[in-house]
Amino acid sequence: MNYKTIYACLFFIFFLSSSSHAQITSGTIEMGITDFNMPNMPGEDSNKDMMGDMMNSMSLTIYFKPGEQVTDMNMMGMMQTKTIYKDNMSIQYMDMMGSKIKITSTIGQDMFDQYGIDQEALDTMYHVIYDKSDTKTILDYSCYKATISINMGDFMKGEDIPAEITNMEMEMYITDDIKMESYSLQQIPGLKLDGTPLQMNMDVGPMKMTFEATHINTTVDDIHFAEPSGDYQEMTLEEFQNMAGGFGK
Repeated sequence: MNYKTIYACLFFIFFLSSSSHAQITSGTIEMGITDFNMPNMPGEDSNKDMMGDMMNSMSLTIYFKPGEQVTDMNMMGMMQTKTIYKDNMSIQYMDMMGSKIKITSTIGQDMFDQYGIDQEALDTMYHVIYDKSDTKTILDYSCYKATISINMGDFMKGEDIPAEITNMEMEMYITDDIKMESYSLQQIPGLKLDGTPLQMNMDVGPMKMTFEATHINTTVDDIHFAEPSGDYQEMTLEEFQNMAGGFGK
């Protein structure tokens, strides 16, 4: 297990938890890690405890209304990210221990170029199986099971992908009773999901986690859709990736 593996997991948690289709069209969803453990991870227990504390502290709040969506992610106060999806644009504000960065992207076709994805590979990149006989209730919302298999080798061409996540599988429980604009879903080219995920279970080598909705509100205040204050350095996604040394490198 390394930070590249964790980064990949967080990547899909962030995007998959902020996408979909159905009844409630405005509101707020708060999500967090409700179970995290590394039973087979080598290393000192103190390192495992530190990693566990970091992951368990992560929170994600999704604010949505017709035509607009915002995601706020916070990890131990060390990294805070606010992403605004509107007018076919994604504007991401990152605050990493005082270093503020703003990244603007067009939602849609250029995501293929940004991630080096061959459109012909889409048929094999994702595989989704729905099981509506496997149900559970989460915060009074009826959910059914969706299993997603992801070929990370196709998704991140040219990157050194850890062996344990080359083929990633996630078990989700999704609801048809909440409808959000699929802005962030469109940033994962080719992936279609019928409902809104309220629980995600991941088993990646030595790391197991459950990411779940902890609170849902059917109203939302417009203040959450405002741009954050502060002096943010503007850069392209490519410039940010170069600054960060690539995908978790």
